[in-house]
Amino acid sequence: MPLTMESILNVPRITHSISIRLREHDIAQCVRVNKVWHTALIPHLWSMINGHHIQRFQATEVRAALLKNGHYIRVLKTSSHEFLTYLASSCTNLTVFDFSGSFPHEGKGEGHDVSTGPFSPTSQPQGQLPEQQVPYHEHALDVMGGFLLQNKSLTTFSFRRCVDSRRYLDRLLTEYQLFERLPNLKDLTLTSKTLHSSSLAMILRHGHTFERLVLKIRQIDWQIRVSNQEMAFILQESNQRWKVKELLFGPVVGLDIAMVVKAAGSSLELLRLERLELYEAQGLAQVVRDICPNLKHLQIMTDNKIDKNGLTLLLDALGPARSQQRKAPTQGHDSGTLIKQDCPVQATPRTSGLINFQGHALTLPDFLVHRLFGSHYETLDFLDLSRSQGIRSETIQQILCRCPNLRVLDMASEHLTLETKDIVFGPPWICRKLEILQIEIASSPAPYEDAFLIGDGNDNQGSDTRHWTEIEMQRRVLAQIGSLTNMKELMIGGSHGRSMDLTLEGGLELLSGLKRMRNMNVKKMGHKVGQRELEWMVEQWPAVRMLMFQGYKADTIDLGRVGALRMARQRRVAQVEGSM
Repeated sequence: MPLTMESILNVPRITHSISIRLREHDIAQCVRVNKVWHTALIPHLWSMINGHHIQRFQATEVRAALLKNGHYIRVLKTSSHEFLTYLASSCTNLTVFDFSGSFPHEGKGEGHDVSTGPFSPTSQPQGQLPEQQVPYHEHALDVMGGFLLQNKSLTTFSFRRCVDSRRYLDRLLTEYQLFERLPNLKDLTLTSKTLHSSSLAMILRHGHTFERLVLKIRQIDWQIRVSNQEMAFILQESNQRWKVKELLFGPVVGLDIAMVVKAAGSSLELLRLERLELYEAQGLAQVVRDICPNLKHLQIMTDNKIDKNGLTLLLDALGPARSQQRKAPTQGHDSGTLIKQDCPVQATPRTSGLINFQGHALTLPDFLVHRLFGSHYETLDFLDLSRSQGIRSETIQQILCRCPNLRVLDMASEHLTLETKDIVFGPPWICRKLEILQIEIASSPAPYEDAFLIGDGNDNQGSDTRHWTEIEMQRRVLAQIGSLTNMKELMIGGSHGRSMDLTLEGGLELLSGLKRMRNMNVKKMGHKVGQRELEWMVEQWPAVRMLMFQGYKADTIDLGRVGALRMARQRRVAQVEGSM
């Protein structure tokens, strides 16, 4: 096919394909192309590099290609210091750098030749000793620090999964003065077992430059120079300048989270916690109630380190409240004591509740779920309770009946099951904006003869004692799902063989209103979906791209199969019209 500018401009961004789908020879050819391809395609091809895969290539042509095109790289992910060594001379325009390796243990490694390496363009003759040797751990630190400082445009830096980073992460932050020399840094992610308090003080002192701060630290070492009380004064001096929008904490011990949240103040929009004790929740609840009116996104990621009473206090504080003058304590944890300073804080009223709540792998008793909805059910837009447990079927039904603005609901957990009887005899769903629904639905045993109180929508209620068969109850459920006309992704799981029947005889036609459906995934099916059902879905859902059915006979219909079904139907229609 002749090469045209139009064909070049239609080439999509290639991300990690450079290291997965292309061979070494193909990568080397990237430096031997004509000028048109070089100006139009090469910048897109090299804009993102995944060093985890490409660093296995040892060919000289690959190294030459990387060195020549390093200035195009904007996003780099790697775990190798050697990979950074031979990119140092050309890769100077990074905006995102993700290092997920580990620094070497001190004392391990005889030495390292700073002028050579497995990826270096030059190497010493075999058997010849290098001119200069330094301890490998010192060399690794120098490589990382130098590489960071030469990328002045860096906006996102992630340092994760470090096995022995207690010393090197602190030295990297303090000795190289990263925050002073990287003025464009907005997103910082640090994952480490231990962080010295001096490094933490430096991070918080420069908090006004960040928009997103992730501290997945297990333990703060307060034995080094800075105490928790001094940290409070550091934050008190800089909290007027903070613009941090997202704070994500790991299971950190020894850090007063309320103190950091207070520094973020009204700019804070998202808070993620993996550890919350009751005494911490009391101070945190008061802070978010008083001075965090824009905090609308809460993520709780674990269960065993979250105090349920503390979470209840936090959920109450995040609900709408009146403005009133309060005295906000500044707390610390030096020597196990609380340091309080009574300082008046002008409370900013919260006008609405949470928009986004994510609780992964939580055990939520019903009282806590009702407490969540008591203040936030009208404002919730995104609710993720995947892999959680403890919520009854009736409570799940109430979520769908009381959240008018809900757009995403993820309750994909084998411990959370919605019974069809609760849908049939419960109030109608009002979440008409729902676009993504992942839920476990189990057919109730039939015949169902118990009396239930039902309504007709006009506040007229009566007792229904009719005998409901399983297929009748299921059709009512499918009609309820079919009323959610904004649905784009639907995942339905079964439970213990009591799955939904998605055949035309079972009521599949009741889902004809889901014209925006793109992806559908049905698990633990007890009935086979045949050709008739597939053709019906393709005809009724013009936007569908993926259909997946698991259980009776696992089958996946992707975009190519959907297109083939659609074309086959069009041919049959054309043949019928031509014969008339």
